[in-house]
Amino acid sequence: GIFVFVLASILIAIFSHRLQRNLDPIAQKLQHIKAGWLIVCSLIALVSIPPLFGHEFLAAVSGFVYGMSNGFLMVMISSIVGESFVYFGFRYFFKGQLDRFRERHKENYGVFVGVVEDGGLLMLFLIRMSIIPPHFSTPLFSSLETITWARWMMANALASPVKFFPPVYVGVLLRDKAHNSIMGNIAFVLSTLITVGTMWFIVRAYRAKRQSMEDA
Repeated sequence: GIFVFVLASILIAIFSHRLQRNLDPIAQKLQHIKAGWLIVCSLIALVSIPPLFGHEFLAAVSGFVYGMSNGFLMVMISSIVGESFVYFGFRYFFKGQLDRFRERHKENYGVFVGVVEDGGLLMLFLIRMSIIPPHFSTPLFSSLETITWARWMMANALASPVKFFPPVYVGVLLRDKAHNSIMGNIAFVLSTLITVGTMWFIVRAYRAKRQSMEDA
């Protein structure tokens, strides 16, 4: 989320040379492995499955090793593949885990369901762009019969530039500050602002829905 992006920017400013030295050996090994990119893609898909973590770090590694364009495509496709496993897994195979997920988030689950159902595809898209973790939103979406995989996939694809550009760009900057550009910085800032703005909109919708449910 936004905290990760801000923290990463601070780390680059203070520890860029040290971080680069630590990541250089990883980059060299991956570049000398014929299918190194496939290893990174597999790891990204894997950490997209809860309760694993490390997605932002691997996205930065992708940018560091493979550059902006290739790194972004790797992160986008691998993330969607990994989260698709979560979507289909919760919907068709792990009913018990889905029930426990509902129980664990029972205070928020019903309200979020109402927000998503009221907002339709637009709300689905906004949630995917926001800082709400996919480990929460994907099981939520898979539990709603009205959200087909095609709709979920469309929202994912549309939200990908905002969602995945910042961490990949962090890796590009770590590799070589010479790649720093005005357009890249503008895109980074815009992505971050959009992420925060969508979260503000979702929180407003959530509070309004919760109030209406309490008043009903």
